[in-house]
Amino acid sequence: MTIRTLVVGYEPPSDLSTLKPRDRRNAEYFNSILQEYDIGEIHFASYQDYREKLEVLNPMIAVTFDETTAGNVRGHKNDIFIYVVDAPSSIFYRKAEIESRQEKHRKIFKEMAGLIQKIAEDGEEKAESARKYAAMTFQDKYDMVVKMLISDDEKLSNMAREFINRNDIDKDFIWIRAKLLIDVWQSMDAKGRQEFMEAAMQGHLNSGFAHQMEDFIDDDGQVYKQYMFHDAHGEGVNEIHLIPVATPGMGKYDYETLANKYRNLVGSRADLEAGLWKERPSVTIPNEKDR
Repeated sequence: MTIRTLVVGYEPPSDLSTLKPRDRRNAEYFNSILQEYDIGEIHFASYQDYREKLEVLNPMIAVTFDETTAGNVRGHKNDIFIYVVDAPSSIFYRKAEIESRQEKHRKIFKEMAGLIQKIAEDGEEKAESARKYAAMTFQDKYDMVVKMLISDDEKLSNMAREFINRNDIDKDFIWIRAKLLIDVWQSMDAKGRQEFMEAAMQGHLNSGFAHQMEDFIDDDGQVYKQYMFHDAHGEGVNEIHLIPVATPGMGKYDYETLANKYRNLVGSRADLEAGLWKERPSVTIPNEKDR
């Protein structure tokens, strides 16, 4: 099985000696990166002929230097993995950024090499599965994760939790995690939102970065569960988190107003996400029909 990578927007010079010093440096650097990592059989395409080469070569990976081209490649052939990297000419643009840009290159090409190696080891069946995954939209992936989370198969459910807690598998999982939090929050009534916030806070309590204080009652008689955050040494930092106690008949939007009454909205959302999916919380992912 031949696994191919197509680099779009770059054609290696045939004779380095004819190039200006700056262009030769750029070409030598990029050639060294391509040789350092095994990303399959490498081909090159211009911006004029990449569509034809996508069809003829059927690559597993396409490398582009800008998001616009990546989108065009995706629009023409969606069953491949597309990576956007800095163009060789931009690596040495600012001296202070050379090392960080090169490190970013190495990280991306190492990820490509790992993908190629995994597919090569598992054979044709893995290659077909990989192409199906590459063709999935964000919504496809989101729906897949939700089905896995609510599955009776504990192995699938745990796998989904691992996916959404790792940022090195697929950048879409970062946004899937955020969307899950929003969708769960929006689907809940006031009591459910209280339990949701308490589940998130439990992560802080378990890690020792917060402790529960006596309940706080404001001037309107609303009861709040009250938590003090700690620094790394266990000392209180005078940052208190309040979770409203839902009352019978309270609407979910009334509850949200109370939840944000004594704190910044962004901070509240950050606290909700902190640790929520690290352990199985006692909240339920709603089915589509329940929303």
